[in-house]
Amino acid sequence: STLLHIIGMLDSPSSGRYLFRGKDISGHSEAQLAQVRKQNIGFVFEPTPAFSVGMDFWKLEQKDVVGTPTVERAVQRGQFSRKPSGEWQVATVNQNIALTKTSGVDVDLRLRLGATPLGRLSVSNNSTYYSSVKVATDAGDPLLEYAGTFFYPRWRNVLTFNLESAVW
Repeated sequence: STLLHIIGMLDSPSSGRYLFRGKDISGHSEAQLAQVRKQNIGFVFEPTPAFSVGMDFWKLEQKDVVGTPTVERAVQRGQFSRKPSGEWQVATVNQNIALTKTSGVDVDLRLRLGATPLGRLSVSNNSTYYSSVKVATDAGDPLLEYAGTFFYPRWRNVLTFNLESAVW
């Protein structure tokens, strides 16, 4: 609908102005609007009481994330010692060193089917798409993109069926 497009900053109103967080964004360029949308927009659309769709676009930055330096980095910093037995020991203890920047979209679908012979049935599906997962594992390291790798898959999904029966 036109209203949702205007609220989502995908279209401009034909008259009047649009205040977002107290600022008039009517004169923003497409690039400026895209930046605001990436960081701040979420929708819930409920066409019927039984069905809803939620969408949230997000962008997060975490500084001083607790991380463990690599053995190589710990050795470079002099975080090693030699035991009396002659064995070398490298200290890779947790430190506030990392930086993580992530962005993506969450989509939540909910369907409430109502009363069945077994109780009230509802189904929900929550999906997350990671458009970017950038990590610097140590202070001063460059941000490396990990979205789509084994530990940071592009998609995560949870499908839930819920059946509520009489009060316990």
